Amino acid sequence: MVTNGKKANDWLDDQVDELNEAFKDIVIDETTSNAVADQPEKVDRATADSLNNYAQSLDDPITHVVDYGALNDVTSKKK
Repeated sequence: MVTNGKKANDWLDDQVDELNEAFKDIVIDETTSNAVADQPEKVDRATADSLNNYAQSLDDPITHVVDYGALNDVTSKKK
């Protein structure tokens, strides 16, 4: 494949360079990023319930991971 007399790889390299130049001034605010450098703390169900620490938005960092088990593992029975 040839575009404007250049090989496809050369054309693609030029496109990447243009995008890098166009987006060079964009700064990622790490305080609102979902990427967390440290792994979230794994806690049990009782600890998670006692923390009462629920996310307020989708931008909140993940701080704890809870395994609630399967749906049929719930010990409380509703009547």
